[in-house]
Amino acid sequence: MPLIDRSFGFNTAVQESIKFIESAGTEAIACEHGVGIVRLMGRYCGYIAVHATLASRDVNVCLIPEVYFQLYGHAGVYERII
Repeated sequence: MPLIDRSFGFNTAVQESIKFIESAGTEAIACEHGVGIVRLMGRYCGYIAVHATLASRDVNVCLIPEVYFQLYGHAGVYERII
């Protein structure tokens, strides 16, 4: 398994995730100062989230477990979405 880049169903999971991201974006646009939050499946990695984020182009922030992020402060996620 360590040599496999993608498994069966990966492309389908990404395509379905893009639909969810677009739906959250539609709801966020409909509300003043709206924020759409989508939590995608994945055990301990963000492969599906990253691929869906790059494919949709509607996402401002994608948080994945492999990369440390700061919630508050100058370079924090909270400041980025406000």
